[in-house]
Amino acid sequence: MINKSNIWNGYLDVLTPPYDFDISVQALGSSMPPAIYKDKTYIRALNLSDNKEVVVKIKSVGKLNEPFLKLEVLFDRDCSTEDINEIKQTLEWMFDFKMDLKPFYDNMKIEDSKLYAISQKLKGLKIMTEPNPFEVLVKCVCFQMISFSAAMKIVKTLVNNFGHTSKIVPKLYIFPSPNELIDGLSRGKSMLSKQKNQCLCEISKIACERGLDRNNLRKMSNEEIIEYLCSIKGIGIWTAELFLIWGLKRYDVIPADDKAARRILSEFYQSEKMYDSQHVREYIIKKWGNYSGIMMYYLMTYANMRDTHE
Repeated sequence: MINKSNIWNGYLDVLTPPYDFDISVQALGSSMPPAIYKDKTYIRALNLSDNKEVVVKIKSVGKLNEPFLKLEVLFDRDCSTEDINEIKQTLEWMFDFKMDLKPFYDNMKIEDSKLYAISQKLKGLKIMTEPNPFEVLVKCVCFQMISFSAAMKIVKTLVNNFGHTSKIVPKLYIFPSPNELIDGLSRGKSMLSKQKNQCLCEISKIACERGLDRNNLRKMSNEEIIEYLCSIKGIGIWTAELFLIWGLKRYDVIPADDKAARRILSEFYQSEKMYDSQHVREYIIKKWGNYSGIMMYYLMTYANMRDTHE
């Protein structure tokens, strides 16, 4: 056992610079429920693979080019070396600590000086994801056809109504398991349409049967994953493409049917009319290749920050 006080303190220092932890956590305005970002500290309750509950607290104590994070882990019982290793691996996946942004910036500097300037204003921004594909896909469905702020309210409602509170820090919630979500949706109070409720129930059933295993999904091509997800009633190509970027870090994709993304791209490239999805797929993705998803995330983050301060 590492620490019988049920608190483990350490550091995360295997981080590839440049990395700005704070801007990455609050890139789109706030942290995603059930996480909390307060006093420059990211706090989240998680379940480990053996169903052991932990609460992680992460705070940046380094610099952009010398990133260093302080990690505090609270357990509901004694922790082992294996527990700490699993937590570190989960956080590495969620925050993409080892992603090297330098090739992306170098490419922007050569190909597009305007986009490069924006990337430098957001230097160190990396795309965060969630602990598992199930949670990502549920949130992708919540984001369908509504504004970001409205989707965040729905996600918070799902978490608060159908998840459960942490035994360690009662004010925190743990994202609902597939079984909890099925049970909760059957009782209503989700703020979702009937179609989305049915879709989330189907996703939850698939997750219960290990149909959303990350290791298996990572072996599939983009096309195979899109076909697989679109076979679920209520999921179309927009949701599937968003899942590829957010849930599997496939950055050679853009959700080309996203109206907000097409508007931002059109404004950025000063097009007289809004790009259609075909133009985004045939020109934008072809132009930026493996950096397409990252480039789009930077533009959307920049647009959100600009609109917020206007």
